[in-house]
Amino acid sequence: TIIQGDQQFMVDVNKKFMPNSSFGIYYYNKRFYAGISIPRLMENKIIISSANSVVENKVNYKLWHYNLASGYVFDLKEDLKFKPSIFIKVVQNAPVEIDVNANFIIHDLLWLGAGYRSGDAVAALFGLQLRKNILLGYSYDYTLTPLKTYNSGTHEISLRYNFGYNKKLVISTRYF
Repeated sequence: TIIQGDQQFMVDVNKKFMPNSSFGIYYYNKRFYAGISIPRLMENKIIISSANSVVENKVNYKLWHYNLASGYVFDLKEDLKFKPSIFIKVVQNAPVEIDVNANFIIHDLLWLGAGYRSGDAVAALFGLQLRKNILLGYSYDYTLTPLKTYNSGTHEISLRYNFGYNKKLVISTRYF
């Protein structure tokens, strides 16, 4: 700490073990993908008392978040593809959240699309396939909730790199 005499650090800081794990299964082929995941299987709580603190680690299926994802690539023309995708998040006692995206892929080089996140935002999507294993992406999300009073949207830049790329094994561009 940079504050001399900070009461929180006057005595030893106890370390606690807070493990976690996730589960997921994913299937894909040249044109289609689908997956389901549970990103956090355990609940971790720190119970603080005046004398000591105790960590409680337990599986609580009522707190699990279920993520489902799927997409497909359609050939519209020789050099034009259409890739719709959906992502669904289910949490107990919360509304189901759905992300729907649609991308057009031109010459396996340029990705242009749009997305909608249920009750939350709309997005403009752009991607550029720099090499067979490198995709540069940009998206702009515009908030639809009352938070739009306080922000003008979100910019995101992404870089996807496919490890293990081998020209002898890869027949076509990877869409997922």
